[in-house]
Amino acid sequence: MEMSCRSLPARMWIKKGDQVVAAGFPLFSERDLPYLLPTITRGVVSHVAGGGSAILHTTCCVQSGASGGAVLRLGDGLPLRLVALVACNIQEQGSGALFPHVNLAVPATVMAAPLAGYRATRDVKFLHALESKDPNVQRLWKLQPLTSKL
Repeated sequence: MEMSCRSLPARMWIKKGDQVVAAGFPLFSERDLPYLLPTITRGVVSHVAGGGSAILHTTCCVQSGASGGAVLRLGDGLPLRLVALVACNIQEQGSGALFPHVNLAVPATVMAAPLAGYRATRDVKFLHALESKDPNVQRLWKLQPLTSKL
């Protein structure tokens, strides 16, 4: 299978307001396995954080268990393009309420170089780049404000 990873920054090919779909398999039991179909929901990119190199927020309805599913860009006569992988939806800490229409995704551009390096060499050291130690990236994933440089 031929695989191609686009090296453009996400902000150049995904932006706030773009139409997207999320596709994945929510939680299921073994007895459901013969009838299992993917869940595909439509939404928009509601936020591109970290210049598109850290996190995407979408309004697609993502249920528990669908993490790792594809986020695909729609429209403009262009072919579907993988722009991210679903990471999680938002859960309120106090009540535990889930908000499936507010979810976070890892941009494809973040994964492109590490996956290409691993694919070429089969050396797992390339995959270590997928774990960011950058405090600003960690704050974004925790939905905390970034610290001002002023």
